[in-house]
Amino acid sequence: MPDFYKQLTIIKPASRFNRLSLLDGRLYLTLPESGLNVLENDAFTALPGTESLGLEPYPVIFRYDASRLLIGTRTRGMFLYDGATLSPFRTELDAVLTAS
Repeated sequence: MPDFYKQLTIIKPASRFNRLSLLDGRLYLTLPESGLNVLENDAFTALPGTESLGLEPYPVIFRYDASRLLIGTRTRGMFLYDGATLSPFRTELDAVLTAS
């Protein structure tokens, strides 16, 4: 049996978190107080510039290119994230993606 089946670590965030996303072997989640976070070394690390995603319950995260992520939200449309800045990613579907 692989070693990762033999150990379970419980990591408690400061507050409630929403859906987890797995991308490139890393777990991402939103926390209300800090925005989008990534799990690193058994701790949640807030990604700078993503605070506005803190209340997003279901972010959808994809690799856009080698240095950016494409993040979809339920009502605010899509964004590109470059490691520091979250920028709107305009599409022809914006009216549908931002309808509440």
